[in-house]
Amino acid sequence: MHTLTGIKIAMADIESKPQITLDAKDPLAQGVKTDEPVGAERLTVSPIFYADDPDARVAGRLVDGNRPGLVVKKMDGWTSIYSGAMQLPPALMRAIARSGGVHIWIETDDALYTDGQFAGVHAATDGEKRLNLPTACKVGDAISGRPVAVNGQTVTLNMKRAETILLRLEPTQ
Repeated sequence: MHTLTGIKIAMADIESKPQITLDAKDPLAQGVKTDEPVGAERLTVSPIFYADDPDARVAGRLVDGNRPGLVVKKMDGWTSIYSGAMQLPPALMRAIARSGGVHIWIETDDALYTDGQFAGVHAATDGEKRLNLPTACKVGDAISGRPVAVNGQTVTLNMKRAETILLRLEPTQ
């Protein structure tokens, strides 16, 4: 794991849930609920692995044992992130992606699939979904062919839970 991540990893020969509690002050915790642990609730693993690297920033700690469970380490030209927790929530995954400069298409916990020419959204809940396009695009419903309104680089969709929409994206520049 050290060779892959550049982060020193240690092992504890105990049985535990792979969950972490985030440090509410850490940049990765912005927009993420920090009042309860994140990770797999129904899974128990043994052994557990945790970061043991004084050069890594601790963003979260394992629930059992308070060991560094989510760490960030700046490397030469890149940043490594290690998590001892499994099944991280979408808000935390967005925060991790954002910290790496990745374009965030959607801020809600809905499923999004895209290849840049098409974007599919599957609604996890009823309500408004805002799709943040990486470039100016003409947008249409890929199934019906009807145009979809775009405000700048934002598409607003009102969706019902479990509804899926497939959009065709045509860059205008």
